Amino acid sequence: MKSKLLKYSTVFLIALFLFQNLVSANSSWTWISSTRPIDVLPFIIIVTLLIESLVIIKVNKIKAVMKTVIIISVANAVSFVLPFLLLLMLAYESGFSWSDYFIMITNNHPTYIVGIAHIILTLLIEVPIVYVILKKEVENEKKLLMSIVAVNLITTAFVAIVERIITVGQWI
Repeated sequence: MKSKLLKYSTVFLIALFLFQNLVSANSSWTWISSTRPIDVLPFIIIVTLLIESLVIIKVNKIKAVMKTVIIISVANAVSFVLPFLLLLMLAYESGFSWSDYFIMITNNHPTYIVGIAHIILTLLIEVPIVYVILKKEVENEKKLLMSIVAVNLITTAFVAIVERIITVGQWI
């Protein structure tokens, strides 16, 4: 089980790295579809939290359901919001207003919500938060950790795929 999870996780991370968007110099990005990644965000949030909560609660037989859902929600928010905060700080340092820069990156950049940075932040921020707080609620801490990592890899892949199917853009 452990070697399979490691093998699949490695393949997933390599695929994320290899299939990133290519850059076209002296071009502008435009969304072809009327839907942008930010438009599907509410759906993505609901589905992700639902899947992660159900899997972690059921696999680990956690009785503190509400506590688990809140912890998973907060950890997801922290790992999701951090990249945008970093981009907004960069914008401020560059002389842009935060609101103008946020609108610019969501409308005129190939800014998919999920990419390699997101999976790294999930593994570095979200997984430890959920694990450290919930390990007191389970009998098998190793099983908890593996289920958190696995469900996060699955939901991240799901979001990346759905996002790239629903929202289409190109360099012009």
